[in-house]
Amino acid sequence: GISRLQNVLIKYAVKMVESIPFCGPSIVSCTKSTYVYVVHSRNPLMQILYGVLVLGGYSLYMIRYQHLVPNPYVHEIHCYLPHFIVGFTMLSFYWASTTNPGFITAESWKKFDHHEYDGFLYVKHRGCYTCKTPKVARSKHCSLCGHCVPRFDHHCPWINICVGENNYKYFVLFLFSTMFMLLY
Repeated sequence: GISRLQNVLIKYAVKMVESIPFCGPSIVSCTKSTYVYVVHSRNPLMQILYGVLVLGGYSLYMIRYQHLVPNPYVHEIHCYLPHFIVGFTMLSFYWASTTNPGFITAESWKKFDHHEYDGFLYVKHRGCYTCKTPKVARSKHCSLCGHCVPRFDHHCPWINICVGENNYKYFVLFLFSTMFMLLY
């Protein structure tokens, strides 16, 4: 239904832009390469966007509203609490973004081989078809990172890395600190 209509519209739009004399094909080529870079490769765009949103909102608060605290309705602790909350949120973002999820190599696979094999999805002594390393239970090959990741959850564009066994706790901390900051 809708996806078929979307594909037809995209093909029609591409043909229409390509028909523009002199610049049409270059616009399409540039758009396609930009799309591949943004969607199908590791890049820091979402990290930059997150930083701009958090620090921009924090700066706006500091400029517009910080001078209004404390007052008869808002306690003095709220003079200091926003600095701590934003600082801790950015620190958890840094930890989640920079901690290695635990890439599996031919040398390190035994360190991650502590989950049970189910004999269906995860079979003992099976290797990864892409990177040719031993495949441990609950691992998956990430096409964006180019590595097998133990206890693979997903590749998160916000932290620009996979969420796996070694950085899962930092990712959850990042989620909860962001949620707390937004609720505050």
